[in-house]
Amino acid sequence: MRATHAKTRVPALLTALLILYLLAVLPRTAHAQWGAELRTQIGFGGDALPSVTYSDGSSSDLTLGKLFTVTLGPSYALWRSGGSALVLQAMAGWSRWNTGPKDSDDRLEINRFPVEALAFYMQRLGYKGWVLRVGGGGVYHIGGGVKGSGSLKGYRLDIDNALGAAGEVSVVSRGLSLGVRYTHIRPVVEGVGMDGSSIGLFVSMVPM
Repeated sequence: MRATHAKTRVPALLTALLILYLLAVLPRTAHAQWGAELRTQIGFGGDALPSVTYSDGSSSDLTLGKLFTVTLGPSYALWRSGGSALVLQAMAGWSRWNTGPKDSDDRLEINRFPVEALAFYMQRLGYKGWVLRVGGGGVYHIGGGVKGSGSLKGYRLDIDNALGAAGEVSVVSRGLSLGVRYTHIRPVVEGVGMDGSSIGLFVSMVPM
């Protein structure tokens, strides 16, 4: 029931963050402290989820950390000095992955809804205006779970909400950021604690 209530709040939260993002990328004065980020990420790792057998005889290979994630949210520069800055950021989004045999409706799909509170140290580099960004913070994965389709319709695994931590490093240039992130999190799946930690690669839009 708690997961159902959380899922109903997610669309409203994403809508609010999208409005903040659009406001942040509008023209602003040189002294404005607000910014925003829109990010896509692919993660790898985590424990394997219980396997099922598809109608063609193959087996599923879902893991807790292999997810494609889209997040967005506002940021605020708490401190700036020369080419350095300390930035606080809130992010929310949607994580998803599915697997199954080709030419079949048999699929297993995992969905999660991450919310994050992050802090970054940013340092302008001497090469073509690049900016090094290092930081991390707390992550909270809400609701979601695993569900099946096709011959697996009705199959479901519940994944509890989970609190974790993330650290990342990236390079920002001309409003685009490329980086790597490690996320440590241990959700409970059907009453069993599992490792959902992952290493992810991400690309994001970061208006400077």
